[in-house]
Amino acid sequence: MEQQVSPATVYAAFATSNGCSALKFAGSGTTQTYGMTNSYDSSQLSVNAAGVATIPTTFTTSGGNVGANGNLVENGSGVTINGTLSTPDTGVGNCSGGNVTALSGNGTVTGGLVKLPQTVVFPPPVIPPPGTISYDNHNVPPNPLPPGAYADISLSGSMQLNLVPGTYNINSISANGNNTSVLINPDPITHLYGPVTINVTGNGTTTPIALGGNGLENPTLNPALLQINYAGTGNININGNTQSAAVIYAPNSYITITGGSDFYGAVLGNVVNDKGGASIHYDRNLSKNTFIVSNFMLDSFSWAKF
Repeated sequence: MEQQVSPATVYAAFATSNGCSALKFAGSGTTQTYGMTNSYDSSQLSVNAAGVATIPTTFTTSGGNVGANGNLVENGSGVTINGTLSTPDTGVGNCSGGNVTALSGNGTVTGGLVKLPQTVVFPPPVIPPPGTISYDNHNVPPNPLPPGAYADISLSGSMQLNLVPGTYNINSISANGNNTSVLINPDPITHLYGPVTINVTGNGTTTPIALGGNGLENPTLNPALLQINYAGTGNININGNTQSAAVIYAPNSYITITGGSDFYGAVLGNVVNDKGGASIHYDRNLSKNTFIVSNFMLDSFSWAKF
């Protein structure tokens, strides 16, 4: 029995729940905006001298694969998974606790179903302890906020949290207001973009990550440069926009993506609910540079006695 190294992010969205509605995609109905997945390659984007990428006008209508240890439900005839659905379950139709089907609803999975041999286990991230300093409208964070350990960060009004390359260990983060956002910036010395990692503890809150307004902004559109890790069972709410590019790794969390806009990268949660008609654009470049140690698998067998 061996554990193999495998890509950590090969899906636009993956849900670790083994029940019904582990993955949920829905359209917004009245605006005819429908949830969908497709793919692109961030390494092929046009980038200016400042490191800002040109927003793609077209996407590959494949590679937006999704997966779950349970069921995918698609609500809306315009909901389209431009890729495959991977799950240990089989069958199409109504899902119940005693009969968990692979797929429910009236959407489309263009690549068909892929039968997984077993459930997939994603280890929870190891989260360092947060700091003790909190920031809000009364205690405004520095601009940009240096990497380090912080308590709770609460943005409202027109506040913008600017982050530079490095690691941020925090307890919680929230943004409320149309003009609020969390924006990654280049290094102030090298003027180059680099990885920003946000580790969230989530003590004393049911929603440790709530990013409304303009949500996350990553002008490079390279989601590997903005990773959010959370090990707990709380809620994560993300509002998509044209520069929301990140990898969200929270295998025990309920993740909701809202807004009929865009999210670039990959999302891993216990339940993933795209309920606002957002499009998840999977970055195929992620499969080349993010890895985990996978489940134990039978590698070889022998009748020899020792």
